[in-house]
Amino acid sequence: MDTNIIIIGCTLVILVALFLIYKNSNKDGDLNHETKVQVQLSNEFEKTLENIKGFVEESKKKTEENWSMFKDFDSMMNNRQERGSFHQKEMEVILKDRLPNKFLSFQKGLPNGKIVDGLVHFEEEKLRFCIDSKSIFESFDALRNAKTRPEILKAEKNFSDDVVKKNAKKISEDYIIPGFTTDYALMFIRSENVFSAIHNVESTDIVGDCLKLKVIPVSPTHLWALVNNLKEFLKDKNYVERAKETTNGLAFP
Repeated sequence: MDTNIIIIGCTLVILVALFLIYKNSNKDGDLNHETKVQVQLSNEFEKTLENIKGFVEESKKKTEENWSMFKDFDSMMNNRQERGSFHQKEMEVILKDRLPNKFLSFQKGLPNGKIVDGLVHFEEEKLRFCIDSKSIFESFDALRNAKTRPEILKAEKNFSDDVVKKNAKKISEDYIIPGFTTDYALMFIRSENVFSAIHNVESTDIVGDCLKLKVIPVSPTHLWALVNNLKEFLKDKNYVERAKETTNGLAFP
């Protein structure tokens, strides 16, 4: 709303109040009271105008800041590279929250020359597996907006090709390395809606096709559960090792 309109409106309200009080005071014939009221209202009027100006300016500033943030977010969501970076950061947060840093590497170079978003490695067990973040937005958006049956079938096929042939296949080829990693890798899908669509598309078995490539799709919730189980495994392993050390240190007659 325009600043001047707000100020004019508030000014009219105050002037009406001033007129009514002045009229009532004039009927009573109390001129001193009338003068005091006029002075008081005049002061309140000036304070009110200043408060209104401050409020409007602050609101305008916040609106401009919010609009700027919205434009930046909208730009990011329409830029595949920026969107992928955003999803990768969230994956990192989940992993760092549940696993010690010594078991994690990010943007890690692999023996085949590829660089993976995340590598979970338990060197003592020679267990390593890769996690790569994928942004599958355009084909999902088309699927979400499909209306007729032919449109839905076409959108489901495009979405399946995007998930399996474009992303899962690349993960399988780049991040499963015999003798270095496990024989499977994870595909991190940041959007729970996209992850749900992967499981719910009826015309094709997207999850089954991913598993044939030894790629497991995971959402933030599933990744959190997985690494939380790994954390519990590490705790149990440490307890067992400590118990062994204690037992070995005991002297029996």
